[in-house]
Amino acid sequence: MKMRKLFAGLAAAATMLGGLALGAATANADEPAAADQVTFGTTITLKGEEAALQGRTFKAVKLADYGEASLDPAGIAVTTTTDNSLQSAIETALTDATSGATGDSKYTKADDGDAMAWVAQHLNDSGSAPWSGQLRKFVQNVASSSAYQNATAAGQWGTSLGDDDTTGKKTLTVSGLDKGLYLITDSTTYPMGDGAGKTWTRSIPILVGTGVFKDAAMTKPLLTTGSDGTAMVKNNEIPLIKTVEKVSVPNGQFAKYTVDSKVPNYVGYKTDTYTYNFVDTLEANKLAFPTEKVNGTDTVTAKSIGLKIVITPTQGQSVTIDPANDADAHADWYEFTDANTTAFTVKLKKFIDVHAGTVQTKDQSGTPVNVYSVNDTDWSGATVAITYKAKVLDAAYQKGADNDIKVQYSNNPSVNSSAAAPDYTEREDHEKVFNFDYQIVKKDKESKAPLQNAKFKLTGQGDNAGFTTEATSDAQGVAKFTGLAEGKYLVEETEVPSGHINAGLKYYLTITPEYNTENATKINGDPYQRKVSVSKVTYKVEDVTGGAWVSGKYVNGGTVENAVTPADETTKIVTSMDVLNVTNITQLPLTGAAGVALFAVLALLLAGAGAVVSFKSRSTKRALNA
Repeated sequence: MKMRKLFAGLAAAATMLGGLALGAATANADEPAAADQVTFGTTITLKGEEAALQGRTFKAVKLADYGEASLDPAGIAVTTTTDNSLQSAIETALTDATSGATGDSKYTKADDGDAMAWVAQHLNDSGSAPWSGQLRKFVQNVASSSAYQNATAAGQWGTSLGDDDTTGKKTLTVSGLDKGLYLITDSTTYPMGDGAGKTWTRSIPILVGTGVFKDAAMTKPLLTTGSDGTAMVKNNEIPLIKTVEKVSVPNGQFAKYTVDSKVPNYVGYKTDTYTYNFVDTLEANKLAFPTEKVNGTDTVTAKSIGLKIVITPTQGQSVTIDPANDADAHADWYEFTDANTTAFTVKLKKFIDVHAGTVQTKDQSGTPVNVYSVNDTDWSGATVAITYKAKVLDAAYQKGADNDIKVQYSNNPSVNSSAAAPDYTEREDHEKVFNFDYQIVKKDKESKAPLQNAKFKLTGQGDNAGFTTEATSDAQGVAKFTGLAEGKYLVEETEVPSGHINAGLKYYLTITPEYNTENATKINGDPYQRKVSVSKVTYKVEDVTGGAWVSGKYVNGGTVENAVTPADETTKIVTSMDVLNVTNITQLPLTGAAGVALFAVLALLLAGAGAVVSFKSRSTKRALNA
């Protein structure tokens, strides 16, 4: 192949899985000038988020040499490396990657000659996420070949990350390289430990060249883009955010959760080993998933928990999985497994199987394997919203009741990954709900003895409207209201113990918690404060009518406040307030409703006395007239 033809074909060609645009010459370009007119770098720098680079292991193997170069028109000659084993692997990989193409898009050694020169001229179809196309398939084929696996790594990787002032990203550099094109693969061992990088996948293979510059100081890249010896690392981390509709939920009612995430980049991953799961776990004895009867047995099902999944691609129509709605049930799109009252798993691999395309490639041993490709719609990066519910059993603790969610997704894009032990990354998030206990201790006003069988009714106000519960005092005089949501309630004494009077006692109770929070981020990037524990709870009694002593204080028309600071994680959050009953209405101060009640009783007594006087007067008159 003449150099003139090579340069003519390099216009706008991009080998970018790494980012090298190899030339911008015209069809009438002269033969390139000598290489000493340009400066060749000896390093390659990967850029990315700190967590995407920290603690990772990469391997660089040279695939092609740079030959002569030209300043005007700008261009670089590329020829396949002289390593015989790699040359054969490269030709085989390229033949396989283009086997389904026709015409100029299909490589044949007999007609097209040097494989890497052909790559530089023709393969520019994998320039952006999800990096699908012939170039992606080619580099993946090379990376999975035994020749690449057995090749000695080139250069020396840095031991610490640097900073890229122009992008704000971190950098990792391999130095001591010969000029040319390199294939870089991520050989990081999983699990990575507790560092931030553990939630990132391995990078897909990156094809990138050492830098080519117009000046000796290597500050001016030869080409407009892609010849500065840098590339963005191509690994993937998906977000996971769990939220709850109401953070304070009473016992016996449902907490409604939403999990927001995104579909990971599945393109190029083996179909038989792919993992994509959501695993939810409730805190035992505090939360429970609702059940329905299945063959006479109470069973946790996708329908019983109200499961609904909405997946929305970046372009195109969203789809819904709704087991409660036959039209949207889509049982072949997901699996609902490992379900019990405290856990379930939703597997969305079936969704990928149905909606992604597949292509065939070969692993290290030459065995054909199927990998995912892009179909009509690219679902990589699509938003995923999963909603469901759990019943609150008991959340009156410092740290409430916890609901944990994990997403598991394959992290090894190599076709050599094992079906027996598929590699996956796990990311975790959590959300809590809280509630609070309240106790009334019923006592006799004079003796302070506990009173049994006093009945109280509690009715929610404002945001708690519609909530009603009742409690009866036990032998110790304690009437327990457990698992109340924060907010305002009306408390009424509906029945008094035997031998005591009912003066129409009622009052308002307001429960106001203060929370410790942590920083969190919603799926749209908006920051918010997530409530993680209770630091203090204030119980306030006010607008008392009917006359009562609460916590030893007569509060008719007044207020009483109790502040509770949780002692530890296991101690219940509760306050107790003594409420005293009287046996005789004269024991009540003559104010408010109690005074009115006393006057009413006295009026009745006087009316009764009047009746007696009248009766006796008439009797006397009859006697005198007899």
